[in-house]
Amino acid sequence: MGGVVSHVHTRQRHKLYGKDYFSHAVLPNCKELINDIEVSVQDAEKIFSAFVSMDTNGNEYISNVEFHRYFGWKRGVFTERIFDIYAAATKDDSLLCFDEFLIMVYNYCSYDTNLMCRYVWNIFDIDCKGVLSLDVIDALIRMVYFNQDGSTDEVMSTLREATQGSSTISFDTFKELVENDKSILQPAFDIQSRLIEKTTGDKTLADGTRSCWQLYRERRRNNPRLYVALPDFKCKDKIISSVAQCDEGVENYELTQEFLTSLFHRVERSNNSTPEGFDHRLEEERYVDKLRESLAEVETALDSHFIVEQVEDRKALRKRLYTIIDEIKDAHIDALYAELDRDLGLWDRSRDSKEDNVLEFTSEEEIHDHYEHLVATFIVIMNWKSFVDSYEGRLGLRNTCWEKLYDPEEELSFYYQWQTGEKVSPIGNLSPAICEVCDSLIDLTDYKCFSCDSLRSVRNRTKYRGRISLEEMEAAV
Repeated sequence: MGGVVSHVHTRQRHKLYGKDYFSHAVLPNCKELINDIEVSVQDAEKIFSAFVSMDTNGNEYISNVEFHRYFGWKRGVFTERIFDIYAAATKDDSLLCFDEFLIMVYNYCSYDTNLMCRYVWNIFDIDCKGVLSLDVIDALIRMVYFNQDGSTDEVMSTLREATQGSSTISFDTFKELVENDKSILQPAFDIQSRLIEKTTGDKTLADGTRSCWQLYRERRRNNPRLYVALPDFKCKDKIISSVAQCDEGVENYELTQEFLTSLFHRVERSNNSTPEGFDHRLEEERYVDKLRESLAEVETALDSHFIVEQVEDRKALRKRLYTIIDEIKDAHIDALYAELDRDLGLWDRSRDSKEDNVLEFTSEEEIHDHYEHLVATFIVIMNWKSFVDSYEGRLGLRNTCWEKLYDPEEELSFYYQWQTGEKVSPIGNLSPAICEVCDSLIDLTDYKCFSCDSLRSVRNRTKYRGRISLEEMEAAV
């Protein structure tokens, strides 16, 4: 998935170049999109600034975790879906680049009551018949209200009363009810307000008659191309479609009965008692474990025999291994901060209730200090570098041009420099000493690398086999 900025981290370059950076580097790539959705350049720049703030690791994309953290939401089916619709349209179904984020903000924030009803309704109306059972409506309402305290009984009572004893409700009836009482979908409108507040702000236009988003909604209502169904916007050679109305022949995000069943399960799990065997860990914690499983799979694959013709395969595997290692570090820190957010929420709720505090803290500051200490401990005291070194020692530095291959005729392993074609065999279990500065081969009896004049690294010192000790050789120079 291609972002609008490349080579240097978005956040760093935006800080470096300020407004000129958006005008010179970002705007040329998304000008056509901005014109299509009729958003001002000034508001697009504000949305980009919000994107930069969300992109905490500076990788030019935002994740679902970064998205929820920035807007202050806990993860729920409804807010996740707002993000995932656009991520699912891309090659990487977990990240958004700026173009995709811009479309998401415009689409959701320009919904009027009619389109908001249609958006929520279409999540469950998979056959586009315009009629849902009250059981499905109940799941719909609980999904929308996931992040809200209290019961949805009052809302469902209003909807049941409107059906006059029927077990189903039509879209027209549902829309009419919401138009008369927006509180039925209040959390959905609250999310819209929060998106506006944290991106462009709901500023009043110069004529003082309306806000910018009221203007955008009017433009959308008056533009059939935008109002009936958003066009298929092209974002970095990918098509992102945002269906606002369920017309004949339109796939509604390829929803299937299996998806609907899964959605019901998630809503039930979130609102009822926890099923037996349910994993209580945060999603970020589970993601760390998934990465570790992936790391183990790559390690196992690297232990296989690769011949010279498969050197590119082994290079790709080693690159994947170090990418996973980097992701584990970021994900572990994300998990710690997610736990911080969770504990801060528990702290707030315990102060407002008469129940005993389940946390062993005396203040919010103490909670923050605790988790900052955990992050520092993970990086420094647990010595993350040593963890990485253990892989580099066994599999080579991430940027080395040497690969361990296998000769099936000799039934022996050897090390191969794929740029020069140089080969060297290990002596017993001792792998060759490769200079960690210039990547050249160091003779076992040499006390330093004579290619770049660097002394042996700590790792390569253990491979020295000269007659005079390294200490004496270094002292004599």
